[in-house]
Amino acid sequence: MLLAEASSSACRSSILVVFLSAFLFWRLRLNPQNLTPSDSEISTHTNYIIRFKHYEPAETHRIYLESEVRSGGWGWIERDNPAAKYPTDFGVLWIEESGREAVVGEIERLAMVKDVSVEFRYQRVLLGGSFLDGEKRPGKIFTSMSFKGGADHSAEAVLSNATSSRHLLAQVREIVKVIY
Repeated sequence: MLLAEASSSACRSSILVVFLSAFLFWRLRLNPQNLTPSDSEISTHTNYIIRFKHYEPAETHRIYLESEVRSGGWGWIERDNPAAKYPTDFGVLWIEESGREAVVGEIERLAMVKDVSVEFRYQRVLLGGSFLDGEKRPGKIFTSMSFKGGADHSAEAVLSNATSSRHLLAQVREIVKVIY
């Protein structure tokens, strides 16, 4: 009798665990936060710089745009730097690519807006292989222009025509005259 009750209790516990596992599995699987959006649902956005005709606090420019621009798919990007407390003549917005033309066109027609342009970001980094041993050599760092395509940018290639000696551009007798 005691054995029958123990097996019945174990059976109930295992059934409860199975139902609980199935419930949690389906709940987590159907949670919208856990679903991967399809390609059509993924919206990409680009940052745009909006230049205004007058210097005002950034908050004034933001409120102006929010009250005048009826199209959706854009938002104001807050600046988090010491200059943010001073009046400015520009603001940075993110605009979804799907409605870019409508939003940019609407903003360009506003009376207080001077122009709208895409935000470009530039980054300076050392060329790969600049220091073959990981240590900086004394002297000038030789680099190549970043727009050269397909060129070998290693330190050996950059320094291949350099020599360790200096070549004087003046005649020896001219140097002697300067010293004496």
